Amino acid sequence: MKNSWDSAIVAPQEVKDRVREVEVKTEFQFRFKRALARCVRRGFSVEESFGLIWEETLEKVYLPDPIQSELYPELIAWAKHNAWRGSPVPALQAGE
Repeated sequence: MKNSWDSAIVAPQEVKDRVREVEVKTEFQFRFKRALARCVRRGFSVEESFGLIWEETLEKVYLPDPIQSELYPELIAWAKHNAWRGSPVPALQAGE
């Protein structure tokens, strides 16, 4: 008979993997938002810049397909509501 605690215990590697996933996703978001906002400030439209910035950011920050599928619609929604307003986009930390 299994103890009910067995299902609640998470392996340390799973925790590390999840933390790394969040870190990568966050880094991608920062880079993407900053680059897209920069393009908009320079006079390019969100529509013409989005795909290019997405691809350029993927070259710098690898995202597995499941995370890409989750993040893409989030960033589309952000771009529709914020990018043209000149909303503040946080700067990246050292190691950009």
